[in-house]
This record gives sequence, structure tokens and C-alpha cells, in this order.
Amino acid sequence: MTLPNILTIARIVITPILFVSIYYNVYWVSISLYLLALLTDLLDGKIARSRGLTSAFGRSMDSVADKMLVMTGLMGLVLWGTTSLFLLFLFLYRELIILGVRGIRTADNSTLAEINDVLGRIRFVVLHAGILVLMIPSTNEMMHNLGIGLVLISLLMAYIVSAYYVYQHRKELKASMQPKSQKVKVKTPDIYTMMKMPSSMEVDQGEKEHQQ
Repeated sequence: MTLPNILTIARIVITPILFVSIYYNVYWVSISLYLLALLTDLLDGKIARSRGLTSAFGRSMDSVADKMLVMTGLMGLVLWGTTSLFLLFLFLYRELIILGVRGIRTADNSTLAEINDVLGRIRFVVLHAGILVLMIPSTNEMMHNLGIGLVLISLLMAYIVSAYYVYQHRKELKASMQPKSQKVKVKTPDIYTMMKMPSSMEVDQGEKEHQQ
């Protein structure tokens, strides 16, 4: 197993431990685990690209691990009463839309690729910064508003990226909505069957004999 895949699996393992620490209100442990998970996220992709260790497992599970971390962080903020459940729903709704689009098969039987642009990377930084700010135990209203503002900005960016993603693959999406053409399969008799079939002359002769 390669180092990037180990880091990705480590992030998946850290996430439920993070949720437990959030559930029991162990604030600084939660922040430390969240930062550790973020570190694995930054390192796995960088190491995989620099050393040529990219794999199908890494590409798929890295995305899953990222979403697990974000959703756990947002659920923790909801449990702490820092953010609303509606905000979590908006993030989850967006992820389900993109998940459905990515699952569509194209004409060459491959799935639609995920876009990776500057806006997406900025959104990543803004979102995690907002979650970390909100995780810090503080009664400072300015800090709270800063965290909420960062999360809302990242949410807006997420929907902009999603709209661009759908627009980028509009042809594939339109093609996927068309029903498959159903061709009538005509069975051609084999040589043995054709040899057993009476010819038209034999049929005419048989009819004449029957009439006589």
C-alpha cells in the first residue's frame, strides 16, 4: 500500500474519533484532530502527484474522506449550537447533486470527471478556515460572525462550482436523458434450418396434390 493511500485511510479513521470528541465537547482535542485530518488531506495528494503514486483508490477515497471530514465538522457545529441544521442541509444537498452527476456514464462508458479549478481550491481553504474558527470556544461575537461568513462564502462558491460543473458536462447530461434505441432483433435461420424448410415449388406442388 502506498503512502498517499495510507494517509487517506488515516483521515477516514480519524473522522469518527473526531465526531466522538465533538459529541463529548472536548473542544481542543476536536480542533487538533481536525487539523491532523487536514494535514493528511494536504499531504496525500501532493505526495501522490510528486512521486507518481496516483491510483483509482486514491482518487475515489480521497473525495469520500474529504466529504466525511467536512460533514463531521459541520455536524459538530450543529451539535454545539454554532450553526444551523439548515446550513448543513445545503451542503449535503449540493454534494448529492454532484454525486449524481458524477455517476452518469458517458458514451465511452466512463464517468464524468471532477473539475479541479482555482475556485474549488479557494473554496476548500475558506470552508475549513470557517469551520476551525467556529470550533474555537469563544464568546466573541466578531469571531462567530467571521466563521459564519467564511462558511457562507464557501457555500456560495460550492454552488457556483457545481453550476459550472453541470454546464461543463451539459452535452453528456443531455445525452444521458435520451432513452436507449431499441432495435428489433431479426433472427436469421441457420443453414440446417433452411435445408429443412420446403421451397416455394415444393409448397405449390403439395397444395396441388392436396386439391386433387
